[in-house]
Amino acid sequence: MKFFRAVTWSIILNGLCGAGCRESAGWPSDDCEVGPPNTVLRPTPDHPADENEENDPDNENFAIEVRFQTGCDDDATEVAAPKAHATHGSCEHLFSSAFTEDGRELPSERVSFIWKLSHPEIVDVGFAHTSSATVGILHGQTDALDGAGEEPHADITACALNDCPSEAHGACQPTICQTIPAYSIVNIEGFWRLEGATFEEPQSVTFKQNGRFFKNPYDGIKRGVVHGRDVSFEINDNGYYATLSHDRTMLSGTVIDLLAWEPLGSWTAVRE
Repeated sequence: MKFFRAVTWSIILNGLCGAGCRESAGWPSDDCEVGPPNTVLRPTPDHPADENEENDPDNENFAIEVRFQTGCDDDATEVAAPKAHATHGSCEHLFSSAFTEDGRELPSERVSFIWKLSHPEIVDVGFAHTSSATVGILHGQTDALDGAGEEPHADITACALNDCPSEAHGACQPTICQTIPAYSIVNIEGFWRLEGATFEEPQSVTFKQNGRFFKNPYDGIKRGVVHGRDVSFEINDNGYYATLSHDRTMLSGTVIDLLAWEPLGSWTAVRE
């Protein structure tokens, strides 16, 4: 099942990008059917149920569970979108699936969903519709530095709508819902100048953010993560840990030798 979902997500994301559903700026293009942010969405299946399935009382083709996936997590329990993020990476794409009692995933064309959003002023959602899926594209509106220091979040609820057969005898509920927290987080994407311990001279890098994660493979940066104001990443066998300044222009912290687990000194990064 995990392999199947990975392949499915590859098809969905390629469809969004390759079929003209995402422009370079990250927004769905006119080639996609896009709902406005904070839309309550109810896509309608365009594939009618097979007559034999409808007449088979043992065939339970209704949902009892809803799960969320993102482009980088096939069993997501949270999702994050950087504030004012222009590129909207795969980790910021949210997809809901419905499952039957025996664990089968219902095909997307056989199930309708309603999506509800609690706080669009924190995280807003736009929708891109492809032939294989409806994908929610998250837009962060605020972050921890705008408030009390904690990451603000909104709740996104997806409800699968069941057309319950009479023979279900109460086992089928008309609506099955699941809620996931969507965090609006600090945006560190852009050009930075690194200096301090381990840097013989200042080094200019570009952080590419995808939800909570970032990297720049051309500069050897990997395993970058953002939590609140805290930022961490690795270069070679060194771990860099820092806190973002309140004006969002500087990172400052400590670098650690990850093999010996010993501090190597301090470092800073300044937005260019």
